[in-house]
Amino acid sequence: QLACPLDLGCHSVEGLCEQAREKGDYFMAGFRKIKEKYPKILSQVRGLGLMIGLEFPTNEIGYAISRGLFSRGVLVAGTLVNAKVVRIEPPLTISYEHLDIVLVKLEESCAEAMRQKELFA
Repeated sequence: QLACPLDLGCHSVEGLCEQAREKGDYFMAGFRKIKEKYPKILSQVRGLGLMIGLEFPTNEIGYAISRGLFSRGVLVAGTLVNAKVVRIEPPLTISYEHLDIVLVKLEESCAEAMRQKELFA
C-alpha cells in the first residue's frame, strides 16, 4: 500500500490508476490542440497516463520551450542527451485546474518561440 501524509489529502490509493488515465487523456487532448496550432514547434505528443513526452523538431526548439516553461513556473525534464523530447510527469493528485494552467503556459511558450526567428533558420 502507498503511504501519503494526511495533510496532502491523500487518504487512499483507490482510483489513482483511473485518475491517471482520465487526467492523462485530458492532458494529451490539450497538448494535441496545441500541436495543431503550432506544428512548427510541437512535432509529436505521446504518453501513457500522466507520463507524457513532447517531441520537438530540433534540440534548440526543445530548449526554447523548456526555458519558456521554466520561466513560467512549470518544471519539465529533457531526455538523457538532448531536449528534442521533453517529459512532463505531474503527480497523480494534480487537479484539472493545474493541468489547464500548464496547457496555457505551454501555449504561451510556443507563441514566444514562434517569435524567435533564429529557431527556424
